[in-house]
Amino acid sequence: MSVIEDSQTLKASVEQQLRFERLLTEFSTTFISLPAREVDKAIDHAQQRLVEFFGVVAVRCGRFLKTERTFALRMPGRRRGWIFKRRLSLKWPLPG
Repeated sequence: MSVIEDSQTLKASVEQQLRFERLLTEFSTTFISLPAREVDKAIDHAQQRLVEFFGVVAVRCGRFLKTERTFALRMPGRRRGWIFKRRLSLKWPLPG
């Protein structure tokens, strides 16, 4: 690659990083003052924005529920958003 091509690649990479950081900032400002009744809808919207940003088929949110030793996967359109996919056989506490 030439110096010009390297420079253009670096510029494109930095611009992509800045677009992603702006998106995360938008998410943060949206969620910080959001009433609880609107959180599920906002998560659905944020997932769709991430799908569009990354150009992927789907984005899913998950969380570990330590007390139930379960992994919950958030699915759009479901009551209260979360469904439980599988019980974990991990030992607690998790390292790190």
